[in-house]
Amino acid sequence: VIEDLGISRNSYEIFTDYGSFYDGVDVEPEGLIYSMEQGHEVVAHSPSVERYVDFFAAQLKRAHTCIHITMASSVSRGYERASTAAASFDNVHVIDSETLSSGIGMIVKRAAKCASEGGSIERVLSEIESAKKSVRTSFVVDNIKYLDDAGRISRPVGQMAKVFPLHPIVIATKQHTKRHLCYAYYIANRQRFPSFRRHLGKL
Repeated sequence: VIEDLGISRNSYEIFTDYGSFYDGVDVEPEGLIYSMEQGHEVVAHSPSVERYVDFFAAQLKRAHTCIHITMASSVSRGYERASTAAASFDNVHVIDSETLSSGIGMIVKRAAKCASEGGSIERVLSEIESAKKSVRTSFVVDNIKYLDDAGRISRPVGQMAKVFPLHPIVIATKQHTKRHLCYAYYIANRQRFPSFRRHLGKL
């Protein structure tokens, strides 16, 4: 689909115990998951400002204007770094998708389709903003260990999830502070434990 729609991506760099790789180029998600299950450390970094500058320069050799859609700024520095790099150009638009994973894919696909149909830059940007309002991304976490190790959840929540058989929902939002509400939502509405919701809402 990416190739068919003429979409270019600037891959994140994955650092492991046995080397560094580019996501989607040198390694696929299945391999990363296997490595983590084996106890290996896996850390992902968004492209540097320098890499973004090179990436945008390459894209502008193919087109007059570049629209780059990043992972949610609440979970990655990609938007910040891409915006800094874009300041070196007059015709690069950097958009915070405010989501991740398949949510980004849906937004990008709508933007690419609009562009392929001859939509103006303004029309494509408008289509992206419209798509952002209708896309919601959430995940039921099977194993909380990785979120706990990465510091993505508070220690009290991590400890409680290890004691109880919880599989919290992670929802992509604009604010980090909303993450704890995901646990309350899951427990209250999926497991029907209202007293847990009151407790978790205070964490």
